[in-house]
Amino acid sequence: MPRCCVDRSAVSLVRWDDGHTRRGERLRGDVRADAVLRRAGDHPRAIPAGAEILELGSGAGRVTHELIALGHPVVAVDSDPRMLDRIRGAELVCARIEELDLGRRFPVVLLGSHLVNRPEPGALLDSCRRHAGGVVLIERHPPSWFADPAGVRDVTRPGPGLLAATVDHTIGATTWTEDFVVRDHDLPVLLEEHGLAVERYLTEDERWVLSVPRQRCPGCRRTARRCPA
Repeated sequence: MPRCCVDRSAVSLVRWDDGHTRRGERLRGDVRADAVLRRAGDHPRAIPAGAEILELGSGAGRVTHELIALGHPVVAVDSDPRMLDRIRGAELVCARIEELDLGRRFPVVLLGSHLVNRPEPGALLDSCRRHAGGVVLIERHPPSWFADPAGVRDVTRPGPGLLAATVDHTIGATTWTEDFVVRDHDLPVLLEEHGLAVERYLTEDERWVLSVPRQRCPGCRRTARRCPA
């Protein structure tokens, strides 16, 4: 049974103490978590072994359990307590990503599940920036997926850069259907608008992205690279 900790600013914190982990599943795009972290570690801004990871949008722990198995302490964030109830071995935070403020920074922030492709992802990226003390790993639908979307049905294109579709999910004996709309953003521009910058793409299809915080210029709200001063 989980041991409930504190309820702070409507953010429920639950700590699992049984030490149980489950075998990790593959990341979307058939790339495992260890492969992504290894490629990130090849970069000069390497992810330290055992670094704590803030996972935003953890769902039922598809990636969480694999990260734990690799030796990373994980703080898993999701707005659905039923999803968090499936996770073992992590600190769990039930909250909306957009409103999250844990008051501390993490060596690694992970924004997966293609959340960056939401039509308006600015508040999600602001949360990444707010908690980033090192690198931010982002999973996205690459431009090639928008040209030929896989794993979805009933695809329509309601506007420029937008794609609407339906996807069927299965976890154990539970199945459900999700309708969603995503946008093919100009990622470098989008990240820079929210205080982040692309450092490198970790997979050949550019699905996984390593980004880093940009320092704010004193006296203005722009990042240092864009400030005219």
